[in-house]
Parts: sequence; C-alpha cells; structure tokens
Amino acid sequence: PWALAARDGTLRLAARGGGDGPPVMYSAVDTTRTGPVVEVEALTVASVRARLGTGAVALAKLDVEGVEFDVLPGLLALDPPPDQILVEFHHRFPGLGTGRLRAALADLRAAGYRLAWLSATGREFAFVRTG
Repeated sequence: PWALAARDGTLRLAARGGGDGPPVMYSAVDTTRTGPVVEVEALTVASVRARLGTGAVALAKLDVEGVEFDVLPGLLALDPPPDQILVEFHHRFPGLGTGRLRAALADLRAAGYRLAWLSATGREFAFVRTG
C-alpha cells in the first residue's frame, strides 16, 4: 500500500500505458500520462523496514518507474546494506537520462557493489556486494 520514495510523505503517481484499457503502471515520472493522477503514502526504504519490523535486507529489488535514482541512496545507507540489489533503471524516461544512470552506477561501485548481470535491453541490472 506504499510507494518507495526519497522521503516520507505523499507521492503523486500518474497512470501510464494501457491504451484503451486500464493503466499498465503508475509513475512519479509523468512521461506519457494517459490517466488519472493518484496520491499515495510514500515511505523511504528505512521507514518501510521499520514499519514492517524487519532486520537486515539480503535482497532488494527495485522497479519503481523512475524513482530508483532517488530511492537508491537510502537503500545504500542501510546498515548493513543489502547483499544483492536488482534494479530496473528507467534512464530512458525524459528528464532522467544516462547521466543519472552513470551517477547511480558510480554510487553502487563506491558502496562495494559489482555488476553481476545486465539484461539484453540494458535496463535490468543485478549487483552483488563484494566489500
């Protein structure tokens, strides 16, 4: 029932895709808006972890439709950080671009992660913490 975000609060999500049918997804990055905007409760990774009462995160999977660049620093700040991170980067969305992708990859390297797998589309990445 929550959206991941860089800070706790409210996040506006725009419906995207779906053509004549229901929306395929909702995104905080409004690129090809085709439907209504909804407001949802937004939590940081640390807040979700606290709310659920969980301990260490072994595996984190992010497919958050463009917000991954804002959420990733909070994920890397967890103590301890996840052993593995799977993320779909939406650098193809207008306003995001490869510069944000390069910065995120540099942050992951600096945090001790190495690339373990990359999809053929160049969108999905798997990282393993080595340090």
